[in-house]
Amino acid sequence: MDKGPGVHEQMDSLFDLADSIKALNDKLKRRHPHIFGDERVDTSSAVRKNWDLIKQGERRGRKKDSSLFAGIPPSLPALVKSRQIQDRAAKVGFDWEEGDLKPLMDKVQEEIKELNDAVASCDSDNIEEEIGDTFFALVNLSRHLRVEAEFSLQRANRKFEERFRFIEEIVERSGRPWSDYSLEELEILWDNAKREKAAGNA
Repeated sequence: MDKGPGVHEQMDSLFDLADSIKALNDKLKRRHPHIFGDERVDTSSAVRKNWDLIKQGERRGRKKDSSLFAGIPPSLPALVKSRQIQDRAAKVGFDWEEGDLKPLMDKVQEEIKELNDAVASCDSDNIEEEIGDTFFALVNLSRHLRVEAEFSLQRANRKFEERFRFIEEIVERSGRPWSDYSLEELEILWDNAKREKAAGNA
């Protein structure tokens, strides 16, 4: 039975639509500098001439991109874009073997080790790079597990926020300022929040 487009395809469609609208908006602004910019033109023929010159400049600056990754909107959220990049590479066989998760798990551990090494070196640029590599490896793992990394992270965000709101309520009712609480006390409240939420979901 055809279940229609999956979550991943629906997300891609939404982001593609948003990117198309942005591209159209940018094109309108670029081709109408007399409306959206500071350029002054006094006649309709001057507007038309200016329009043609702008279009010619666009054509000269346009270079056909034949890469597998051509057409992936640059404005996509990074996790979604990583998924699209990996999907397209997989179409030509550049992918981990289907059903064997061990190499993927090993890759995640490898990236975490490299991140630890970067942290030890105190090199901020290298740390940023290795954090990105770790995210990329996790997206690839989630792809093979048929899990959407973007939604997984959103779920983690919601879970953290719900638990922290529980702590905020306790602190507010206590009448004590946050500065009066030690980290150990806050961790106890955090554990209580976890148990409270777990009991509520039981």
